Amino acid sequence: PPDGAGPRMAPRCPTDRSPVPRRPAPAAELLAQSGAMADEMGNAFQQAWQHIAFGSAKADAGELVDAATELRTGIGIACRVGDPAVEIWGCSCWALVELFRGNVAELRAIADGMDRPGRPLGEAGAGGPDAPRLIAADLDQAAAAFGPLGELLLTSNDPPDGARMILLGATLALRAGDHAEARAVAERSLAGCEQLGSALTGACQVFLARLDRHDGAAAEQQAHAGLAEITDAGLWAEIPDALELLGGFAIDSGSYAEGTRLLAAAAALHERMGQRCWLAAEVERDRARATAELGDDFPRIAAEGQRLDGPAAVAYARPAPRQRRPPAFDSCPPHPTELRGGLTAARRPSQPTTGA
Repeated sequence: PPDGAGPRMAPRCPTDRSPVPRRPAPAAELLAQSGAMADEMGNAFQQAWQHIAFGSAKADAGELVDAATELRTGIGIACRVGDPAVEIWGCSCWALVELFRGNVAELRAIADGMDRPGRPLGEAGAGGPDAPRLIAADLDQAAAAFGPLGELLLTSNDPPDGARMILLGATLALRAGDHAEARAVAERSLAGCEQLGSALTGACQVFLARLDRHDGAAAEQQAHAGLAEITDAGLWAEIPDALELLGGFAIDSGSYAEGTRLLAAAAALHERMGQRCWLAAEVERDRARATAELGDDFPRIAAEGQRLDGPAAVAYARPAPRQRRPPAFDSCPPHPTELRGGLTAARRPSQPTTGA
């Protein structure tokens, strides 16, 4: 009900409770309509929900700083009016955003804010502070902590972020070198996304393609399918990882200039979003291989990739029979690797990584 008023029901946006199947642009339009209703009614409960939903949609679009601001505002309102369900949801979303940004220490503050003996969050939130504290204490040893937190969200009021949290746990398992655990966890996230009909299925496909990178063309095709799905949904926060992987496939196949541009475009997107690259060691290995082949041309070619915005980088990554160089740089002489084996027309299928 509105503050101090009778039992009038809060308006609910058609995207309630989260923008499933995770398409932030249409969700934002509907949330704006619902938010105007909440503001007109002076309904603080709904306003808290609105800010958190806006924050979630902004995170999907890669607007991580704005997402954190919206989430903190919504959590503050939820604390004030005593809405534990919305507060738990908001804190979980905020923790995920800060992890995307690489602000692991911020998770301690989130946990401390939830851990209030005088104002408990109920049974659902009883273990809420434990996982963020464990992750903040030792990130590389905390992959297992993402599972319970992700499952809580997956089976409650924010399934898409639950699937995303589980997938982040798979990423940490891969960082630690545990490929079997990474695959098992990623497949759990994929199953949840498929059940939801969520476009985050694409992010899971990209991750599983990374695990199967030695399979060459089949894995690359899966990565392209994943990139197409998340691009169609407008999930820009997921796109840099896909571009990095496709850059790695290009380098595996000998198209070092193409791979360099994709890696550089992904790095630029990470930077513009304020997003951490969680698999930086793998990316750096690919970049080193390309640098060794391109020599003095590497800085120029990398600069071409850095100047690609998100849509241009995605278009460049598509596996179509076309010029493999961004049109904006046609005046620059191609590197010899772009002329090798007909790569300027259509890059040959990737082969397994050898040597480095």
